[in-house]
This record gives sequence, structure tokens and C-alpha cells, in this order.
Amino acid sequence: MNHNRRDFLKTVGTVGAGAGLVAGEKLLPYEGINDSTVPESEFTLTILQTTDVHCQIHAHDELFWENNQIVFRKTGGYAHFATYLKKLRKTNQHVFLMDTGDMFQGSELSVKTTGKAIAPILNAMQYDLYLPGNWEVIYGKKEMQRLLGGLHAPKVCANMYHDLGEGKKGDHIFPPYYIWTVNGVKIGFLGYTDHLVPLRQSPTTAKVSFIPNPKKMSLNM
Repeated sequence: MNHNRRDFLKTVGTVGAGAGLVAGEKLLPYEGINDSTVPESEFTLTILQTTDVHCQIHAHDELFWENNQIVFRKTGGYAHFATYLKKLRKTNQHVFLMDTGDMFQGSELSVKTTGKAIAPILNAMQYDLYLPGNWEVIYGKKEMQRLLGGLHAPKVCANMYHDLGEGKKGDHIFPPYYIWTVNGVKIGFLGYTDHLVPLRQSPTTAKVSFIPNPKKMSLNM
């Protein structure tokens, strides 16, 4: 990592200390732990993101648009991804893995267990951060908190609040951001989910408020 790259990462990481998820309780200050005790002058960071996996454990047909044609290929699945991660982590000390939503809905297994069967899989993958997506509310707010609370890594979302009724919003349901520190370099992750969830997944979003307020907006915007 050269000096320009390092300076840039220090700049984007100066958001401040993050906070850990405590479902239904007061959020406490939290910051990621430096994963290296010996400072390095040059090092490589690998940041990986998964999203919209929808509880697919095995490879399955996915649609791709290639050379102006629709093509289907077997791809995806946590099983294949776990194999890739195992190899990558052996060669790279500084790997940060996040999922940005739709973790607990989308397969027969998730429906039969209301998402509970997926948490052990995600924990075994050793994710470092989670962001709730538009489908995390599908079982209601309390169940969303239970499911995400069962995951070992921190969760972030800056625009999702407890709904106190009568148009009033309370505290954040999840901390708004998280800081990953590596060899003195701080990298900030700010969580922001789809604010139109109450229109798309209504009425499962009862007791959840979003900013901006979707009730004052249109899906045709």
C-alpha cells in the first residue's frame, strides 16, 4: 500500500467510533479491533461484499445478460463461497467480509424456519459486518432483531428507527456506522438501507420508521 493510498484510507475512516448491536437496548460505543499487533509499512486489504443471497445454500440457476442475450448458469450459494473464502483467508491476513441484506428470506429452508436456519451458516462464514436489507423486516421488527441479534458480527443502519407511533421516531434500531482499524488505518462503513421498504413490504414494517419518510414519497419518483 503506497502513501497516497494509505492517506486516502485514513481520510475516509475518520468517521468516529462505531457501536455494537444490542437488540432493543441502548446502543453503546463500539470500534473494530485492530487485527494486527505488528504495524506494517505496506499491506493489502481485501473487502468483500455479498448481497441478496436470499438463503441460497447451493449453486442454482442465475440469469445473466451476455452479448445481448439471456444466459443461465449455475452459480452462487454459500457452499461455493465458503470454499473461496477459505482459500482467500489463507493468503490474505486482512480480509473484511460484509453482507448488505436479504439474508433470511428467499428459500424453502428460510420459510420453514422463519430464517432461523440461516444464522448458524452466516456465523460459520465469519462475516465481519451486516446491513439489514429490504427483506429483513419480513417476519416483523422483533423477529428481525432476534435474527440479526443472533449473528456474531456488528450490524449497521443509519436510516432505520424504532417507530413510537403518531408519526414519532425513536432511537436507531442498529448503530449507524462501524469502524474497521488495521495497522492504524481506520475504514468507516456507513449503513443505509432502502427507505421505501414500508411501501414495498407493508405491513411487515410496523413499528419501524425510515428516513426519508416513504409515506411522503411515491414509488414513481
